[in-house]
Amino acid sequence: MQTSNANIYALGDCAEFEGQVKAYLQPTLISAAALGKTLLGEATKVTLLNMMVKVKTPNYPIQIGGKTDSSSVSRWNLDVQSQGIVAKGYDSADNMVGFVVTRDCTQQAFSLLRQL
Repeated sequence: MQTSNANIYALGDCAEFEGQVKAYLQPTLISAAALGKTLLGEATKVTLLNMMVKVKTPNYPIQIGGKTDSSSVSRWNLDVQSQGIVAKGYDSADNMVGFVVTRDCTQQAFSLLRQL
């Protein structure tokens, strides 16, 4: 989280992780904990595991987990049902690397996150 200036650190929406902005609550909380330790003299690296993002819309909830960008996902497996969508993203080695679930299918999100 240290910037090019040794005395300035980035946190939250203005921080990049491996070239990507992770403007979500979980990365900010993990970063804040690491930054607190670092500022107290215990240099602590930020390690972001697979995480989930919840899009909180009352009529159409969405949860996204893992990697879903085009550089990580080679193919998508879509299961579209009246109660929602389960979309699983796979890399070139056919490993599931991410997912998107909607509506009632969001109940599967934690199970899918564990599979990552």
